[in-house]
Amino acid sequence: MLNNEQQVLSWLRDDNVLVLDRGFRDTINTLLRLGLQVAMSSFLHNAKQFSAYEANRPRL
Repeated sequence: MLNNEQQVLSWLRDDNVLVLDRGFRDTINTLLRLGLQVAMSSFLHNAKQFSAYEANRPRL
């Protein structure tokens, strides 16, 4: 990703939020340093359903 930083940044607008899965968690600090907004969805840990709090909490 860092090799093509300018190309990647040209795809984005100021108000974009990058929604990432766990495969991209190592890039979060780099993306934040670039001034991008990042969100990662919640994951269930050995459960079938989120609690009411987890399901309704803000993702950003």
